[in-house]
Amino acid sequence: MTLASAAAAALLFGLIHGPYRPIESKVYAQNGWLLTVHTDTFNHAKTCDLETQAWGRPGVTVGRQALAFHFDPRIDTYDAWYSIDGGPPQAWRDQGAKLIHVGAMATAEKLDNATEGAVVVPMDALVGAHSVTVRPTLKHRPYVFDLTTLWPVLASADGLGCQFTNHDPVLTKP
Repeated sequence: MTLASAAAAALLFGLIHGPYRPIESKVYAQNGWLLTVHTDTFNHAKTCDLETQAWGRPGVTVGRQALAFHFDPRIDTYDAWYSIDGGPPQAWRDQGAKLIHVGAMATAEKLDNATEGAVVVPMDALVGAHSVTVRPTLKHRPYVFDLTTLWPVLASADGLGCQFTNHDPVLTKP
């Protein structure tokens, strides 16, 4: 086989099969949420990212067994409080041990400085909730996040075989 014919065969093989993509991603938009499904082309394992389409306002990302409510990244949310469906307010830092246990926050050091303006709430506290009101600091007005559209989107994600594996939703900004 000549060098020219080998190059032609390699070019033809590349054109027929296309470039190798170890991960294929598809994006779905549903009810104000963006679901990105990443599929490993070798073992077909799926991981997913789910976030609100929150241009210009606070957003939400779904992490491993938690939701992260994102404000301006310059805001220190250490003293943030949240309320589920108008219930009693809770300090989000009180959930720190649980968040670390479920893998939603990787290290305890992050509790000393709530990074990037995020408030993280364990998913099991939110199941079926219609809204979460978050006051990121004493100086900021509370913000209401509507969760009514989240549950059907999570059901769709489950139907697609999604696993939410980003261990630290604080660092995964919308």
